[in-house]
Amino acid sequence: MQTTVTKEKPITKDSYIFTVTAAARILGIDKYSIESVRFSEILNKFIVQFEDSDPLLGGQQKFLTKQNFYRDFANSRRERRHQILVKRTNQPLTFSATSSKDMMASRYVLELTPSTITCNCKDQEVQRNLKLPQQCCKHSYALMELLGMQTLSLIAYRKDKVYQNIVDNLEF
Repeated sequence: MQTTVTKEKPITKDSYIFTVTAAARILGIDKYSIESVRFSEILNKFIVQFEDSDPLLGGQQKFLTKQNFYRDFANSRRERRHQILVKRTNQPLTFSATSSKDMMASRYVLELTPSTITCNCKDQEVQRNLKLPQQCCKHSYALMELLGMQTLSLIAYRKDKVYQNIVDNLEF
């Protein structure tokens, strides 16, 4: 009996951030209307090529910047934060997060540090491996909302004592 081993494709920024699905969200269209997304070094932009079968967009191209994709990447996680239930744990500056719709879903551990929020979910692990400058998953955004913080940059300017005071005064 022979065993076939398939090698998983490595995750890259191209396969995780600069995707057809993201381009479709940015442009507000169905992803099946898009034939391809490729980066042009000359234009320093992504070229989104549409399927010829789409009567409205067939053969056309649109251009998107890296900034468009990074903004969409963050916004898609911000939007999904509402699906997350965050609870305080008995450890200082540590929280647990799970789906608010499925209580049997995986639980993730969030830790608040002076410079960021860490989470043990797959999304944040991939972001760390890709060395993204600010790693933030939907669980982290849910915690930021609970703490009244709009952006990760606010975290970098505060100290542990301030966090502990915020956490101590939270009503759960």
